[in-house]
Amino acid sequence: MRAAIIVERDTQKGIVVGKGGANITKIRKGSEPEIRQIFAGKKLRLDLRVKAQDKWRNNSVVLDKILR
Repeated sequence: MRAAIIVERDTQKGIVVGKGGANITKIRKGSEPEIRQIFAGKKLRLDLRVKAQDKWRNNSVVLDKILR
């Protein structure tokens, strides 16, 4: 399963990913048990991507896409 974490600036991507991917790994490992519950215990792996999109919080098109 692939999911995107959206930030506003490229500099924020590094913060979310963390040194050597440590932060994104913690996010993934913390999320996978809950996702497995939702999908009836099926073994799956969460593939997280961090994307920068300027002013996404004020963009109704982006927000509609996220909330679908």
